[in-house]
Amino acid sequence: MDFEVRHDLTMEQCLLGCWMMEPHGKQYILAPMDPMEFYFTEHTVIAKTIVDMITAGEKVDYLTVASKLLVHGDLDRIGGPTYTKKLVDSVPSLENALYYRDSLLDLAHIRKMGRAAYDAFGMSTRPGPTAADIEKTLTDGLQSVEQDEGAVSAFQLALELLQDMDKKKAPPVPHSGLFELDGLLWGFQPSTMYTIAARMSVGKTSLLSWIAMSAAQERFPFLYISMEMSRKMIGLRMVSAIAKVDLTKYVSYELTDDDLKRTIEAKQKLSELPIYFASCAKRTVDEVILTLRREKLIHNIRVAGVDYLQLLHDGKQESRVNELDSISGKLKGIADELEIALICVVTANRASLKEGRGVSVGDVRGSDSIAYDADVAIALDRNEERTNASGNFLPEGVDKVDLKVVKNRNGKTGDTVCFFDKRYQRWMNQAPEV
Repeated sequence: MDFEVRHDLTMEQCLLGCWMMEPHGKQYILAPMDPMEFYFTEHTVIAKTIVDMITAGEKVDYLTVASKLLVHGDLDRIGGPTYTKKLVDSVPSLENALYYRDSLLDLAHIRKMGRAAYDAFGMSTRPGPTAADIEKTLTDGLQSVEQDEGAVSAFQLALELLQDMDKKKAPPVPHSGLFELDGLLWGFQPSTMYTIAARMSVGKTSLLSWIAMSAAQERFPFLYISMEMSRKMIGLRMVSAIAKVDLTKYVSYELTDDDLKRTIEAKQKLSELPIYFASCAKRTVDEVILTLRREKLIHNIRVAGVDYLQLLHDGKQESRVNELDSISGKLKGIADELEIALICVVTANRASLKEGRGVSVGDVRGSDSIAYDADVAIALDRNEERTNASGNFLPEGVDKVDLKVVKNRNGKTGDTVCFFDKRYQRWMNQAPEV
């Protein structure tokens, strides 16, 4: 780069001085920082030496650090033995070590963003890099420089729990709009991975669309990632559900004047919902993770849906089972990292059908890890019974569906019944009358 980047010489000197003022490295332990985050090369060398000495259990002060630098041939490089003494003398207050560290991390993040923007611009001026390559460079540059907070004491944990309880009200979370399901789940929780498993043509995608609209109506931004269906078709399903116009009419273009009026009103309602659509053309898990990170930064998404997980690839594993294991683990990790509720549609195998039973946790096609990694597993089965609770026959096009929470790490499991109106792509707690 041919321009000056932001740094703070004095702040770097003070932090290094703090690290050398306690023989056992207490100040480094309280205010650690990766040596590579220092701007000045000399300070990176000194920081790495201090960290290596503390890790090895050696005593640390300005003399022992200078001696170690001499052994490795780096003493003259950093300014001689007087410079480590100068670092210690530069510290105005030992109690400010954490402040120095946080200020330097902020500057390191600013430099990282600047480098990413500079690199992205350079990539945009030469042939070869794709838009996705440039976008990844920018997105990686936006990720903050994080430090491991270390172990947390039981006292600190108890204090955090008490603070949460003192709020007297649970933080708001999105819901599905299906009362009995929401009663089991208590809404879709952050840092949680959900799977919706069913055999073909039961309504998995439509349920995900319904959840997306329900969450968005509560003003929780929702990211819908589809590998199976175009965003226009997903949008049509949502419009059909809002307008209560038969989905097949949009395909055949057989809309009445009343249908058209309701469709226009439905499109307006849909346009006001915070739902974002993404289609990952390469169908790789890394592409999905990049999309999730970007939309978290841009739109602060709180919930995301992946339709469907088994269409993703990793490209780094020899067997498909190992590949799906890796994909599942990565998705679980990103849900936790971004603190979002991640809902993954998965396809169940036909074993349960052959055995005449409902879908269970172990029936996810391709990998057992998908079920193990999920915090909550939901199974859908079409109920062949054609009557509602009052004994009346269901309208044509309405399915009775057994919806089961078969796994829930932090809540209840249980069965419930809901109704799926395929005509309008609507999910209901009670069956409509004929």
